[in-house]
Amino acid sequence: MIRCSAPIPLSAYDQSFGLAPSVIRVLSYRYVPDIERFNFALSRAFERFPQFATALARSQRGSSELVPLESPQRLIVRSPVIWDPDSDTANHLPLFVTGLDLAPGDPVFTATLTPVNGGAVIGLSMSHAVGDGYSFYLFMSYLLEQLAAAPPSRLSPEQQLDQIIQSNTPDARIASGQENFRVKREFSVIAFGREFLDSLRAELATDQFVPTLNEALTAFLVHRYGPTLLGGATALRLRVPVNVRNVHPNITRTFIGNAFLESIVPVADVIDSPLAARDTARRIHEAVNSVRNPDYLSSALHIRNDRIELSAPDTYIFNNQTDVVSTNYARMPVHTIDLGNGPPVRIFCALTAPTGFVLVPTFDGLEAHMCHRA
Repeated sequence: MIRCSAPIPLSAYDQSFGLAPSVIRVLSYRYVPDIERFNFALSRAFERFPQFATALARSQRGSSELVPLESPQRLIVRSPVIWDPDSDTANHLPLFVTGLDLAPGDPVFTATLTPVNGGAVIGLSMSHAVGDGYSFYLFMSYLLEQLAAAPPSRLSPEQQLDQIIQSNTPDARIASGQENFRVKREFSVIAFGREFLDSLRAELATDQFVPTLNEALTAFLVHRYGPTLLGGATALRLRVPVNVRNVHPNITRTFIGNAFLESIVPVADVIDSPLAARDTARRIHEAVNSVRNPDYLSSALHIRNDRIELSAPDTYIFNNQTDVVSTNYARMPVHTIDLGNGPPVRIFCALTAPTGFVLVPTFDGLEAHMCHRA
């Protein structure tokens, strides 16, 4: 494996995400993936994206940087557990994910395999300092390409797993600091079929404006579930991260890092009515377009030491009492991540912000993976 030998500096914008919760994806499969081929693909992905083969550290100047790992990170294999996906709760995350609470020197990206009855669960964790959800998507897309091209393994996936278990090498312990981990937030998943989504767009449309699927569903969720997310508040500030790749020539489609700015939409009266949701959908549309305006983006983009850096106004500081984040992954097909014998039967995306929801595609619509106070 080719490793980057020098530390990778982080922009001030990326450093601001260093202490944020990790980007987490939990994928449930009805089979055990091929461990040897996964590790082959992982090593190739690290070569292509060396930022992911690092640990977060503090430089001599006091700033955060990414330092190369001494040895290549491989798929972490846990001991088998008996687990019923239907009884899943937020506090099950430590069973499947390494890196829930990153400490200095911990790998910024980890992949963990936990055998369960009837298959396996893959837990993926990435420090937000490395990049945003789209950076994660680019990394995983390349990993899947390499997985498809990986040479055949000598043993079947089940034989590989048995060999690891018999040699007493699985990482049976929960990662350091996670033994008593208790998620301070609650998670829930709500599924929306295509027919409902189409009717929702039609209901929130006007003669002058037809909301996108994301705008319509975000407005619906804010007005239907906003008070629940914030513990009863009836006024909130909706924050919508906007991917700004390809808006400015210095931020290309393949840019790795945090390439987003937030549009802010205050909602003064969170009532569950089509009229209120219709107005919010329109204002989301206007706010997102304002962020993607090239002139606005240019004012927030700087080049320092040949590195791209975004900046945001101080008003973007998260307010736990009022702020709800809506993140749209509808164009990132996490539900199709096939590790050898079919896509996952269930996925879970944990939001890094304290309150809000992630819109995740499914084969027949969308799911809202919601996060709210415990």
